Amino acid sequence: MLRPLERFPAKWIPVRVKKTRQIKNLEPRSDSIGTEKALGIALAALLWIAPAIAQTAFTPRDESPEEFAAGAGRDETFYACTACHGFKLVAQQGMTRAQWEDSINLMIRRHNMPALDDKDRAVVLGYLEAAYPPRAPAGRGGWQNPFAK
Repeated sequence: MLRPLERFPAKWIPVRVKKTRQIKNLEPRSDSIGTEKALGIALAALLWIAPAIAQTAFTPRDESPEEFAAGAGRDETFYACTACHGFKLVAQQGMTRAQWEDSINLMIRRHNMPALDDKDRAVVLGYLEAAYPPRAPAGRGGWQNPFAK
Protein backbone atom coordinates (compact mmCIF):
# COMPACT_ATOMS: atom_id res chain seq x y z
CA MET A 1 0.00 0.00 0.00
CA LEU A 2 1.16 3.41 -0.96
CA ARG A 3 0.89 6.20 1.42
CA PRO A 4 -0.09 9.63 0.16
CA LEU A 5 2.78 12.15 -0.05
CA GLU A 6 3.10 14.35 2.92
CA ARG A 7 3.19 18.08 2.19
CA PHE A 8 5.53 20.42 4.01
CA PRO A 9 4.56 24.03 4.56
CA ALA A 10 6.51 26.46 2.33
CA LYS A 11 8.72 29.09 3.97
CA TRP A 12 7.78 31.65 1.36
CA ILE A 13 4.53 33.00 0.14
CA PRO A 14 4.03 33.08 -3.64
CA VAL A 15 3.37 36.55 -5.00
CA ARG A 16 1.50 37.13 -8.20
CA VAL A 17 3.20 39.71 -10.42
CA LYS A 18 1.23 41.65 -12.97
CA LYS A 19 2.58 41.16 -16.46
CA THR A 20 3.52 44.30 -18.37
CA ARG A 21 3.72 44.84 -22.07
CA GLN A 22 7.06 43.85 -23.50
CA ILE A 23 8.54 44.76 -26.86
CA LYS A 24 9.23 41.53 -28.65
CA ASN A 25 11.57 42.88 -31.38
CA LEU A 26 14.35 44.69 -29.52
CA GLU A 27 16.96 46.50 -31.63
CA PRO A 28 20.52 46.47 -30.29
CA ARG A 29 20.76 50.01 -28.82
CA SER A 30 20.96 51.67 -32.23
CA ASP A 31 19.16 54.78 -31.07
CA SER A 32 20.46 54.70 -27.54
CA ILE A 33 21.95 57.73 -25.82
CA GLY A 34 24.72 55.50 -24.44
CA THR A 35 25.90 54.56 -27.92
CA GLU A 36 25.83 58.16 -29.12
CA LYS A 37 27.74 59.28 -26.04
CA ALA A 38 30.40 56.59 -26.55
CA LEU A 39 30.80 57.53 -30.21
CA GLY A 40 31.06 61.20 -29.27
CA ILE A 41 33.78 60.50 -26.72
CA ALA A 42 35.70 58.32 -29.20
CA LEU A 43 35.48 61.03 -31.87
CA ALA A 44 36.61 63.73 -29.45
CA ALA A 45 39.58 61.61 -28.37
CA LEU A 46 40.55 60.96 -31.98
CA LEU A 47 40.38 64.67 -32.84
CA TRP A 48 42.44 65.52 -29.77
CA ILE A 49 45.15 62.95 -30.62
CA ALA A 50 45.18 63.51 -34.41
CA PRO A 51 47.56 66.51 -34.40
CA ALA A 52 50.10 64.57 -32.34
CA ILE A 53 49.88 61.60 -34.68
CA ALA A 54 50.08 63.73 -37.82
CA GLN A 55 53.23 65.55 -36.66
CA THR A 56 56.00 63.04 -37.26
CA ALA A 57 59.00 65.29 -36.65
CA PHE A 58 59.76 68.83 -35.57
CA THR A 59 60.78 71.08 -38.45
CA PRO A 60 62.37 74.40 -37.47
CA ARG A 61 60.87 76.63 -40.16
CA ASP A 62 61.33 79.91 -38.33
CA GLU A 63 64.89 79.44 -37.05
CA SER A 64 68.31 79.46 -38.63
CA PRO A 65 71.78 79.05 -37.08
CA GLU A 66 72.69 82.66 -37.91
CA GLU A 67 70.12 83.95 -35.41
CA PHE A 68 72.05 82.50 -32.46
CA ALA A 69 75.34 83.28 -30.77
CA ALA A 70 78.32 82.94 -33.10
CA GLY A 71 81.01 80.47 -32.16
CA ALA A 72 82.80 77.31 -33.17
CA GLY A 73 80.29 74.48 -33.51
CA ARG A 74 77.16 76.64 -33.83
CA ASP A 75 75.91 74.92 -36.99
CA GLU A 76 76.61 71.41 -35.70
CA THR A 77 74.87 72.18 -32.41
CA PHE A 78 71.91 73.84 -34.16
CA TYR A 79 71.24 70.87 -36.43
CA ALA A 80 71.80 68.30 -33.66
CA CYS A 81 69.28 70.03 -31.40
CA THR A 82 66.64 71.05 -33.94
CA ALA A 83 66.09 67.47 -35.04
CA CYS A 84 63.72 67.27 -32.05
CA HIS A 85 62.94 70.76 -30.74
CA GLY A 86 63.42 74.43 -31.44
CA PHE A 87 66.81 75.97 -30.77
CA LYS A 88 65.20 78.79 -28.81
CA LEU A 89 64.61 76.23 -26.07
CA VAL A 90 68.37 75.59 -25.97
CA ALA A 91 69.22 79.29 -26.06
CA GLN A 92 66.97 79.97 -23.05
CA GLN A 93 68.94 77.58 -20.86
CA GLY A 94 72.11 78.52 -19.07
CA MET A 95 74.14 75.60 -17.79
CA THR A 96 77.63 74.45 -17.01
CA ARG A 97 79.38 71.90 -19.24
CA ALA A 98 78.48 69.10 -16.79
CA GLN A 99 74.83 70.16 -16.79
CA TRP A 100 74.76 70.32 -20.62
CA GLU A 101 76.27 66.83 -20.70
CA ASP A 102 73.65 65.56 -18.24
CA SER A 103 70.93 67.13 -20.39
CA ILE A 104 72.24 65.40 -23.52
CA ASN A 105 72.48 62.07 -21.66
CA LEU A 106 68.89 62.48 -20.48
CA MET A 107 67.67 63.14 -24.04
CA ILE A 108 69.54 60.09 -25.32
CA ARG A 109 68.20 57.88 -22.52
CA ARG A 110 64.59 59.08 -22.28
CA HIS A 111 63.78 60.62 -25.65
CA ASN A 112 65.70 58.32 -28.00
CA MET A 113 68.03 61.02 -29.24
CA PRO A 114 70.70 59.47 -31.47
CA ALA A 115 73.97 59.34 -29.56
CA LEU A 116 76.66 61.77 -30.73
CA ASP A 117 80.10 60.39 -31.46
CA ASP A 118 82.91 61.69 -29.22
CA LYS A 119 84.12 64.34 -31.68
CA ASP A 120 80.64 65.79 -32.31
CA ARG A 121 79.78 65.60 -28.62
CA ALA A 122 82.90 67.64 -27.74
CA VAL A 123 82.05 70.26 -30.39
CA VAL A 124 78.41 70.55 -29.22
CA LEU A 125 79.34 70.74 -25.54
CA GLY A 126 82.09 73.31 -26.27
CA TYR A 127 79.64 75.56 -28.12
CA LEU A 128 76.89 75.23 -25.50
CA GLU A 129 79.32 75.92 -22.65
CA ALA A 130 80.73 79.01 -24.36
CA ALA A 131 77.52 80.45 -25.84
CA TYR A 132 75.02 79.63 -23.08
CA PRO A 133 76.83 79.59 -19.68
CA PRO A 134 74.93 79.65 -16.37
CA ARG A 135 73.23 82.93 -15.58
CA ALA A 136 73.33 84.59 -12.20
CA PRO A 137 69.92 84.36 -10.52
CA ALA A 138 68.00 87.63 -10.39
CA GLY A 139 67.05 88.80 -6.89
CA ARG A 140 64.77 86.88 -4.47
CA GLY A 141 65.42 83.40 -5.76
CA GLY A 142 65.55 84.52 -9.39
CA TRP A 143 65.34 82.34 -12.42
CA GLN A 144 66.04 78.68 -11.82
CA ASN A 145 66.71 76.30 -14.70
CA PRO A 146 64.10 73.52 -14.37
CA PHE A 147 66.39 71.03 -16.17
CA ALA A 148 69.41 71.69 -13.95
CA LYS A 149 67.95 69.94 -10.87
